[in-house]
Amino acid sequence: MLPGTNLYVENPSPLDKQYPIISPNLISNHFQTIKKDLTNIFHEEGETPISMSRILVYFLKMNSGALHPALGDMTGFFKYMARSELMHNAPSRPIDWLGSHVRDQLNRNFSLNNFPPLEELPKGEIKDSVISIWGLMYHIPNLVYLLSYFSPNIVRSTATIEYISSDHVAEAYKVKVDGEVVNSLNDIFSYLQNFKPTG
Repeated sequence: MLPGTNLYVENPSPLDKQYPIISPNLISNHFQTIKKDLTNIFHEEGETPISMSRILVYFLKMNSGALHPALGDMTGFFKYMARSELMHNAPSRPIDWLGSHVRDQLNRNFSLNNFPPLEELPKGEIKDSVISIWGLMYHIPNLVYLLSYFSPNIVRSTATIEYISSDHVAEAYKVKVDGEVVNSLNDIFSYLQNFKPTG
């Protein structure tokens, strides 16, 4: 849950509105509603995986056209879908929903959409790597979201430190893909200035 997002704004803690504390059930219900909405879009579009741009449009509508919270909500949703499985064994694996409903537009040499459901993958490095690589879905919008608070240099430095200090599965590959975005942060930041309110 990131500051400024729909989830954050609508559920302030009675103790401290600046740092809300939200129950896991509330978070799950919030993201399940989004999942249901996007599933409807999936069916409306002929049951082909939904593009990232179409999903961003959904979050922009949720946030009255504001890009910063839309990117934050997009980050939160993708992180929930890619990582909530690590917290509980749901009968319907959220990460498998990503594989069938969201178009993988991040990987150039393969598509995560072509991988079978997790339970059909062999246990071990292959399965762990597929789970790990799905994390790129929330890494990218999160890096751009952070530019509303920090300079490109700070975002670049903290992303680099994260990879140096942590042992990630599929690390070298994820560093390569994230690195392409990190190396473009100055250009992205300059482009986003075109949308800042004036006056």
